[in-house]
Amino acid sequence: MEPSIGSLGGVVGIGVALQNGLPLARAKASRQWQSTIGRIRSAQVAYYSVPTGRGGSYSGYAPSIDFEYTVGEEHFERTAYVDGGSRNFDSVDEVVRRCRSGQKVTVRYDSAHPDRAVVEGEYLGGSEVLTFFGCIICAFAALIIVSSL
Repeated sequence: MEPSIGSLGGVVGIGVALQNGLPLARAKASRQWQSTIGRIRSAQVAYYSVPTGRGGSYSGYAPSIDFEYTVGEEHFERTAYVDGGSRNFDSVDEVVRRCRSGQKVTVRYDSAHPDRAVVEGEYLGGSEVLTFFGCIICAFAALIIVSSL
């Protein structure tokens, strides 16, 4: 029975680490991406709800920005969540009100995949704490598996 608990823990740990670590790595890498000038198409307040386990959830609001940009001859359109979001609707609405349709904005894009782009301050997701927690779960799962052998 212990190896199956260790295996389950390993799968959960890997899932948590990857779900948070990959977007976090892309967020950090995006700081080095090339930039161009894009244009905001629209902005609105988006509601989100993330399950936290045991039937609970974490919810809040985030500015959702539709923007467009051109790299070489290719034109791209993208939606991004910026500034990480908040449980406070009014603070998020304030950010959205500053983003006017047609407004120029700096867009950073991955030169290897120009369809991957961020606007300044975009929240890409991921959490260092949750990535670390996922790695800890993996380590404990490995200990359970090894100790049961």
